[in-house]
Amino acid sequence: MGFKLAVLMLTLFIVVFSAISILLAGHLFLSWDDGESLQDYKCPDCNVILISIDTLRADHLGCYGYHRDTSPSIDRLASEGILFENAFSNSHWTLPSHMSMMTSQYPSVHDVNLHYRYDQRLDESKTTLAEVLKSNGYATAAFTGGGQVAPEFGFGQGFDEYNTIDTLYGNTELLDGIFDWLDKNHDRRFFMFVHTYSAHSPYIPPEPFRGMFDDNYSGNIIDSPEKMNKACIGDCNIHGLFASSINTSDPQDVYHAIALYDEGIRYTDYCIGELLERLDSLDLSRETAIIFTSDHGEDLTEHGIIAEHHDVYDEQTHVPLIIRLPGGDSKRAESLVQSIDITPTILDILDIPPTPGMQGEDLIPMPETDKNAFIERGYFYFFAYYNVIASYTKNTSLCSTIPEEIGRDLCLGQFNISVCSSLQGRFKDVCNRLNQLHKTGNYTHGLYASLILNGILNNRTASETAEEVRKEALKYPEPFHDAAIRNEEFKYIYRHDDQDELYDLIQDPWEQDNIIDERPGISEGLRTELLRWHEENKRFKAMEYSGQSEVYIDQETLEQLKALGYLN
Repeated sequence: MGFKLAVLMLTLFIVVFSAISILLAGHLFLSWDDGESLQDYKCPDCNVILISIDTLRADHLGCYGYHRDTSPSIDRLASEGILFENAFSNSHWTLPSHMSMMTSQYPSVHDVNLHYRYDQRLDESKTTLAEVLKSNGYATAAFTGGGQVAPEFGFGQGFDEYNTIDTLYGNTELLDGIFDWLDKNHDRRFFMFVHTYSAHSPYIPPEPFRGMFDDNYSGNIIDSPEKMNKACIGDCNIHGLFASSINTSDPQDVYHAIALYDEGIRYTDYCIGELLERLDSLDLSRETAIIFTSDHGEDLTEHGIIAEHHDVYDEQTHVPLIIRLPGGDSKRAESLVQSIDITPTILDILDIPPTPGMQGEDLIPMPETDKNAFIERGYFYFFAYYNVIASYTKNTSLCSTIPEEIGRDLCLGQFNISVCSSLQGRFKDVCNRLNQLHKTGNYTHGLYASLILNGILNNRTASETAEEVRKEALKYPEPFHDAAIRNEEFKYIYRHDDQDELYDLIQDPWEQDNIIDERPGISEGLRTELLRWHEENKRFKAMEYSGQSEVYIDQETLEQLKALGYLN
């Protein structure tokens, strides 16, 4: 009897222990491609470096399978850490995406720049990653390209020092500042945020990287500082000048533009390599966690444009995410993750509890099935900079206000500055006037082509037209944006003009074949979940706080925004 009881107790112990182990494996360890789990990931005394490379597509890195040798140093980082194969940004442009990264909140909750405005900043009642770490004894420093990550928008909250340095054309001052700060502070526990626009348009990498992947081009793309200086007369939008110099119907131009983009990545990779070497020389690598990511990707003609990021397709939202922990092994995670997960993950690594209001999850202890209805967001409060586009909204009622003989097709399609020379009469005059506005930087963001065209035709000033566009945008606070929800099989895109889209990501990973009419059950289910998420965010935001703060933007930040093509 005693023997049978002992066997029964042993069997019960094994069953209970196995159940507990399965439970822990489901809730404490992330599933990897090789079936193993990462267990000893806590590093409460680690330094943290968060690196965000603006406009970097995941699929243009070697560690994500790219055919060009764009990223040997980043590949090294991935070989020593955790690579997330399916990481997505929560917006398709810099300001809201980075704010989501720093606050672990969706853009509709942190509410920074959703209404075609640059006078909003993060409400001071909200808590950033830097603030949490500073309150836990970390020295905090940021080295950024400024512009949309300027401290005036709230990114400075929690940083002991916040540096903005122009990183276009391969400026080395960013690295110099980082190295100087590390030399002085390497004996302190620190958090550093590094951001650069070196992969952002205009794609003009410095020597010797320029020409690395295409050195035989002889066309008209503005691909050097000398050409840009010649083209840019006075106060101009260099982003718009570069983009409008690319003829997307010319395969040679497209090939060269993508090569330039890749050369900018290779230069950025060189800088990453220099940083890794400096950490090694200061004996910091063994006590520093590095998180490498991007805020969004870039359309390189997959959906009709180049050197832009105006939508929620994967090429514009699929970003790299690599986490290298001291002593960590190389792992690859397949689970769908998003940028709002970065801050909770860093805090979990440091064994610091997350603050109330964070919407992301810590990634390392995440079970594989938690993300089967992953949600990503792209907020469309602006469309094109150098193009007059209404095709994104397909709003025919607005386009119908344009006289057909001078531009209704322009409103319904995509207008490129380079076509002006082929036009005649009044249409050519409008085209040239748009071109002039573009060159002076006075015409950038456009919500509706009809408003802008009507403004020109009725001799309104650029500022009057811009104000009309802004007022029109504010008529649609809930929800005047496009948004997307996806899982591993499908992506549903909500369009505020009811031209919704559905893509089978298994059969159509490049999202070219809209099957919204063929799969009504799938689209309706995803739409219902998307609207549920939207209402949940509204309630979450209402409970947390009310209203935004306003910000004064200095002249230097205004010039950076204009140069990047973001400012009207």
